[in-house]
This record gives sequence, C-alpha cells and structure tokens, in this order.
Amino acid sequence: LGNADVVNKFAYRIFPDGHLEDYKQTASFGTIEELFKANLNGWPHTPTSFCGEGQIEMAKDVESAAPYLEDDGSLLFSPYVQADFMYVPTKYADEFAKAAQFHLKHRVFIECAYGTVVDMVRRKTGAVVRLDKLCTDFDPLVRGTVEFLQNCQTSAKPEAVIHPFKISQGYGLYGSALDNIQ
Repeated sequence: LGNADVVNKFAYRIFPDGHLEDYKQTASFGTIEELFKANLNGWPHTPTSFCGEGQIEMAKDVESAAPYLEDDGSLLFSPYVQADFMYVPTKYADEFAKAAQFHLKHRVFIECAYGTVVDMVRRKTGAVVRLDKLCTDFDPLVRGTVEFLQNCQTSAKPEAVIHPFKISQGYGLYGSALDNIQ
C-alpha cells in the first residue's frame, strides 16, 4: 500500500450522534469497539477512554468541533502515530494550540491526537506538512543502545531525528556517540 492508502485505511470519521464510519464511508460502526474489532484500526489504545472514547466526545461537542467539521458534519480522525517530535513554525502556533486544546479538553492521548491536530492545522492554514525520517527501534535489547545509534548512523536513508538515545547511558558514552554521528 502507498502512504495515502495506509492513512486512508486507518482514518475514520465520527459524527455528532456518536456513530463512526471508515474514511471512504463504506462501513458504519455504532461504537469504537466495533470499529476496532473490524480491524479498521488495530492499535490497542483506539478503543480506550483516552483515545477513541475521547474522540467520540469531541465529535459530540458540536460547538468546539465546528471549525474542524467535514462537509458531512463528521470529524475526521487521522491514524495514530509515534508522537515524539514535532516542529511547528511560529506562524502556525496559535492554530496548533487551538486544535491541541480541543483534544486536551476531551483528554485524548497525544499519540491518538497528534495526526489529527496536524491535519486540523494543515486544513485551516494551508500549511505544508513535511515528514522527516525518525530512526528508532522497538526491540528492547537494541533500543537506546550504542548498537542502535550505530545502526542509525549506517542507515541508507539519512535520519533527521534519532530516538531514543538517552543520557542515562552515561555522559561520556552519550557525548562520544553523538560526536561520531556528526
């Protein structure tokens, strides 16, 4: 699948009455659990109070949702993402704060909110979104180690951000590792 296909597969709409639909509006769901069980969005946090349930409350908050509604009256929710780094140009900061505050009002977890906040800002301002490559590894035996950092350094694709490589590895090791990748 291409990036747009992946995004569209995992994106969903929520309407003020609380029902949900897939991005292309070919399937309808009565609850966030039904959407999750249909494997539309397989992330385990989706059906929780701090993700999908909070998003449903956002859609029901018609007054706050008004600036972000789609033509059909739904709120479009982007897929979850790893939400470790974001650079927001200052000219978009106010709009970013409004979109983020709307999510905070309904206690939506950052990984659930991140993509949708960015999309809300993009649609309201015409901002261009650029994705930089994040070097990361989820293997607990590799993540955050010198081996991990070396893998990032030798990657065929240039990395914009390396995460995580923690100072807790020791200042000397941390400093020398960063010196090596510069």
